[in-house]
Amino acid sequence: MLTPQTAHKFVSITFHMWILFVFLTTFFYLFISKTKQKVINDELSNIIQTKIPIILKQLDNLDSNNIPLKQLNKIAQQIKDKLKTNTKIATHNKKILNIAISICVIGFMVILSSIIYFTVHLKYHIDLKEILLENIIVTILVASFETLFFLNIAIKYSHIKPSHLIYRLKYQLNKQL
Repeated sequence: MLTPQTAHKFVSITFHMWILFVFLTTFFYLFISKTKQKVINDELSNIIQTKIPIILKQLDNLDSNNIPLKQLNKIAQQIKDKLKTNTKIATHNKKILNIAISICVIGFMVILSSIIYFTVHLKYHIDLKEILLENIIVTILVASFETLFFLNIAIKYSHIKPSHLIYRLKYQLNKQL
């Protein structure tokens, strides 16, 4: 049998899960994704500014009759094709954002429905004030730790930078020439 204490726990737990999902989703879209994109843009800018001029200088030093234009055009077309996939990625990311928003809305509706069911239909006193206060405090603490973790550990984690890929590109171009 469903008791008021069980109803209280159910609402508290589902509300807590919903708040965490909303916080993490918002944090991801407003901060993490932008930080990640900035790192990628900075790295690509670094590649363009430092490595491409070296490759172009090497091409410039070659005899114009020996430059494999067909192969260079093929590489350029491949780069163009990869850039076209950015619109596919943007569409995909928009779809994921819409799914996240839908989950947030559906979750909120489930919580609201359960509160109405327990309080109006079953006439249980589930102490919403306590649930809200407890969850707000827990959310503030978890959000603080998540932010500290991301800013001090996750964002500083070393990974393979795209600039290392330029060495492979340079190698492949030199190999073709």
